[in-house]
This record gives sequence, C-alpha cells and structure tokens, in this order.
Amino acid sequence: MNPSARVEFLTKTFSADQNFCDYVLASEAKRQIAEMLVYQRWAATYMNDFQEALSDNVAQRFGQLHRERAQFWTLTLMGGVWRDINLACYLSLRGLVGEARAVLRRALESIGVLSHLWQDPAKAGTLEAQDTPEFRHAFHRERQKDRQDRLKDQKTLKRFEHLSLGEPASQLYAIFSRYGVHGGSPDQLIRTSLKPTRFSCSFENRPETVGENDFVLLAKGCEILCVEVASLGGQFGDRRKAIREGGATILVWLSSREEFTRVVDMMLTSLTEGVT
Repeated sequence: MNPSARVEFLTKTFSADQNFCDYVLASEAKRQIAEMLVYQRWAATYMNDFQEALSDNVAQRFGQLHRERAQFWTLTLMGGVWRDINLACYLSLRGLVGEARAVLRRALESIGVLSHLWQDPAKAGTLEAQDTPEFRHAFHRERQKDRQDRLKDQKTLKRFEHLSLGEPASQLYAIFSRYGVHGGSPDQLIRTSLKPTRFSCSFENRPETVGENDFVLLAKGCEILCVEVASLGGQFGDRRKAIREGGATILVWLSSREEFTRVVDMMLTSLTEGVT
C-alpha cells in the first residue's frame, strides 16, 4: 500500500473529496461552479501576461525611489490573486466553502492594494510598514471628511475606491469578513455541520446538501477579481496581444449575458459529459 492509499485508509479524505465533487456537479450549484471555472480558465490563460505587462511598465509609472518596491509588490500581489482564484475553486470543489470565502477575501484585499498602488504611485513608500497609521490611511481608512462622504455615498470602502466594481467588491468583502474570517462569533459556523455527513472524512464534515446560493458569492468574487486584473492591465499595461485579447474577452462577457451563458454552458458540458 502506497502512502496516499494509507492516508485514504485512515481518513477517507480523497474519496470524500471525489464524492462531494460528483455531488455538487449534479446539484443546483453546478452552474455557479462552472462560472468559477470559466474565470479560472481565463486567469490561467491571461494572468501571467497581465502580471508581466504591469511589471514591465513600472519604470514608466514610478519614480526611481519606488521602482524596485513597486515591482516587487506588483508581482507579489498579482501572483497572490492568481493563487487565490485557483485555491477558491480547489476548495469549493471539495466542499470547503467557508475556506474558499476566506481565500477570496484575501484576494480582494490584494487587488485593492494593487489598484491604490498603480493609481497613486507615491503610496509605494508605505508598503513596507503595513502596521503603521500611514499604511492604513493610504489604503484602508480615509481621513478627509469630503472623501469619506463621497465613499459613503458610493457605498464603497476606501480599500476598493479605485476598483471599477468598487461597490460590489465592498459588499462582498463585508459578507466574507462576517462569515469567513472573524472568530468568537457563531456566524463563522453558518452552514457548518458539527456532526458527520455522507461526505465527511477525518478532517472535515462537508455539507450534506448545497444549493446555488452557497456558490453565487464565490462566483461573483472570481468575476470581480478577473475584471479588476483586466482593468489594471488595460490602464497601465502595454498593448501586447494577450492584454488586448484578455481585456476584450472580459468586456464581452460583461456586456453580453448571452455570450457568457454560452461559455458557461460549454464548461458545464465539459464537466458533466466528460468532454476534455
């Protein structure tokens, strides 16, 4: 018996993953899973090009004093967003929905900082001291009363003020913060079974049933992240073919629900009918 088989014998974790995945892709939530995977495949195709396009344009956007720091944080934050889109899909397919929410919350934080950095290059000077008031005021908390009022009217958090989807990002971040992050509250246990279910293993009691509402917000999170990556690349990246193509794809999906539905239908077919 090889090591992975021994782990499976002791915990039943791999079979539980597979059983839940089979269940969720036959459930009401299958369409939302397909939407997440459509955006994940977009990111797999274009994310590296957007990361490189921004990195290559650092010298044009940032002064000499902040260039090295800006390049490091651009690569780090963009790479973190890409990792977290993948991880959210990975966790969702295995029934770890709460953990997927926490991962997407982190990714929203990353894209928010990245948008501030590129819209206001002087903020690069605060990135090395993230526990300081200077960092918090630059990225998280607005000090000026008129701007506080404007953000309140826009229903947008300071950290997302430069996003093209700042209001929905703010709403989603608040929900993820309530149900996926803060301890000491029963909210974090919503949809968590304390008793074994048919999809349990030694590590996790996966939910007995799921519906589309369990994954709507996760799909929306993946959408927002991809839209904002495309927006940043369009504003500050170069005009290489992949940037134009990736941005145009996102624009078509947002402007034509019919086209996005067609793409999601194709993903569903590949998932449910075994087409690679």
